[in-house]
Amino acid sequence: QSRMLLAPLSDDEKAKAGRFVFGKDQRRFVTAHGALRLVLAEYTGVDPSELSFAQGENGKPYLRPAPGGGDVFFNLSHSGDYTLIAVTKCLRVGVDIEGIRSGIEYLEMSRKFFSPSECAWLDRQPLSEQVAAFFRLWVVKEAFLKATGVGLSDSLSEIAVTFTSNGNASVRHPGNNTPGTRWLAEEMNLVSGYASALVVEEGAQILKTWNLTEGGSGTLQSSESGLRVFAS
Repeated sequence: QSRMLLAPLSDDEKAKAGRFVFGKDQRRFVTAHGALRLVLAEYTGVDPSELSFAQGENGKPYLRPAPGGGDVFFNLSHSGDYTLIAVTKCLRVGVDIEGIRSGIEYLEMSRKFFSPSECAWLDRQPLSEQVAAFFRLWVVKEAFLKATGVGLSDSLSEIAVTFTSNGNASVRHPGNNTPGTRWLAEEMNLVSGYASALVVEEGAQILKTWNLTEGGSGTLQSSESGLRVFAS
């Protein structure tokens, strides 16, 4: 376990890491939250260990603004050995990544959590692709809920996701029709066997994706893996 990722964590984060029963879960937690602090430090100019977090009304964590640095928003999701982090300036954002798991009662779950139009779309998919299609919908809906900050207290079935031919998706929700606010959604096919998505307020035109790996010298190295433009 890297000291580089463990060192910046707060005492509370270190205590939470220590409560995991299995070592792999502890390593995943430290990696995700340590990497988050290192990434946010690049955007704020604040030392990773000095970053301060708080929670909103529905438990969504946010970064207390750095003096003179403007608001930096972020969201984090992890599944298995993978962590997905999104960072924006002054725009709300949400991400979700989920391992595609067979053997789940996806049809029963879709009837409970999906809108009628989403259920109809899922039913039209080839049987062999329906599990993956279920997760494609799920991660967009989760990312939207995380971006808006309402979490699972809101009804997943009230969110209607429609996929477009260019890899983006549109999201409609009756409770989030704030004048002047539009949400951009994109599927992110980052890892085979996983579904992932990002939802952000309109205004984010450029999306960079980076692969982060730990270098031998104890630094966090990054390699740019893609550059895409949102269609608004």
